[in-house]
Amino acid sequence: MTLQEFNALMSEIKTAATLNGVAYDFFPVGAAPALPFAVWRSPSIDAFGADNINFYNALDIEIEVLTEKRDLTREATIEDKLTANGIFYTKNAVYLDDEKCYQILYEMEI
Repeated sequence: MTLQEFNALMSEIKTAATLNGVAYDFFPVGAAPALPFAVWRSPSIDAFGADNINFYNALDIEIEVLTEKRDLTREATIEDKLTANGIFYTKNAVYLDDEKCYQILYEMEI
């Protein structure tokens, strides 16, 4: 899956999970939508290669969903979309005191 294909998947997730917005990496200052919304990024690549040639690049992807309160139906919708596209993920949820919201973090490789 390419980053462009993953971006299209994030558009599907936005609609299916009723998110108010999705952005790559961040929303511009003052332009973030109301909660819930998501940002995603590809911070690194795990490369496999030999003889100075990359044979395969696995893109590390993070999705952060920010929400006022946990919505297990929304989370299940996101997880179903990832699974339906053959994406194995890990998940971690924390409450951000400074932001007064939950951060649901999904990490995966594509």
